[in-house]
Amino acid sequence: MTHLAPNGPRLTNNSVCSARGHISQIDAQVGGCEEKNWRVRFYFNAVTHYATTVDDLVKARGRTSKKEYQSLVARSEKARIDSEAARLELERHTQEHGC
Repeated sequence: MTHLAPNGPRLTNNSVCSARGHISQIDAQVGGCEEKNWRVRFYFNAVTHYATTVDDLVKARGRTSKKEYQSLVARSEKARIDSEAARLELERHTQEHGC
């Protein structure tokens, strides 16, 4: 299954799981700005959480009550908004700090 991260990479369930083991590689690619490293990890975690909620939503379709499904939709939407906010904060920091 493939998910679209907001303005980001296409993620599959396998790539999300395998990417968790490579967070130190992300730090190495970002460089020396500790705040940017933190923001990149925060964004990565937010996108990973969003992908997980979308996967849960897809798995539940047709198998849960309408009320439970609506709850999963709301959870997924909140995760999407949170990941977008994390992306915007990362971009803001990069522009302001020049890193």
